Amino acid sequence: GLNLYGAGQTDRVKESRREAVDNYRENLAAIDGLVEKAGIKSVYRLTPTPYEDTAVLETRAARRSGRNAALGKMAQIVRARAAEKGGTLVDLYTTLNSYNREKQAEDPSFTIVGGDRVHPAEPGHLLMAYTFLKTQGVDALVSDVGLDYGRKEIEKSLKATVSDVKWDRESVE
Repeated sequence: GLNLYGAGQTDRVKESRREAVDNYRENLAAIDGLVEKAGIKSVYRLTPTPYEDTAVLETRAARRSGRNAALGKMAQIVRARAAEKGGTLVDLYTTLNSYNREKQAEDPSFTIVGGDRVHPAEPGHLLMAYTFLKTQGVDALVSDVGLDYGRKEIEKSLKATVSDVKWDRESVE
């Protein structure tokens, strides 16, 4: 296929880039139509994750200048759909890009995206999950349990049920 990013800014490449953005916008509109038709009321709109085009990596994956900017355009489209149609916006693009820039200022080889420059690695997945949960307003505390082994007592149990505790000389089950 036609390489839309990197060297070679021909008119055909520029037109193909515009078509890709238009297709993305049209596909989101089609998805919205299906969601509305199904009567779904709660919608989460996620922006795409970034393409890594700034880290200095020793990898076979070549930097493709312009890909991250293109994904930024897609993120703008998602933000506009959220403003127009409603729903909860989860802005992964901004969060991951901001974190990347902050860390790359200290270490130019840092990336929250994997070495292939496309797929977030485990730290990126963690930041994505954090962003999604934070956007939902989920309480940061999952649970908090405290056991006093010496007195064989449950000291506290927040957001958890503790039962059938077996205390023995070396462990607690």
